Amino acid sequence: MSEAENKAIFLQFYERAWNQDDLSVVEELLSLDFNNHEVTNPAMPHRELYKQAIIENRAAFPDWSLTIDSLIAEGDLVAASWHAEATHTGEAWGIAPSGKRINMAGMTFVRVVNGKITDFWKQDNGYVFWQEAGGK
Repeated sequence: MSEAENKAIFLQFYERAWNQDDLSVVEELLSLDFNNHEVTNPAMPHRELYKQAIIENRAAFPDWSLTIDSLIAEGDLVAASWHAEATHTGEAWGIAPSGKRINMAGMTFVRVVNGKITDFWKQDNGYVFWQEAGGK
């Protein structure tokens, strides 16, 4: 696939999964052997874990809005910088809802093979995000 097609797959996945709460995109665009390189426990399929993360995030932050700030593709790799905003209205990471408006930023890399996302790497300011939500 072309780099432009890989970028389009990335954009479609993130828009539908994170902004539209459309979980069907997980089965549609994540490969069966999807590998989330943040996960060290191989006991549960990473695709299912990623889907659960979306569900849990949306329960805690139902107005979650993710914006892609820049997008670069080279070969089968797509890289994005992004930011997200949300209101903490549900329990997150054991933290009771604070009602606070949260801002988060990060970078994500994915590998796209034959129209499916096969690999995922992410770095974000989640610790700051967690502290803003009320973590200790």
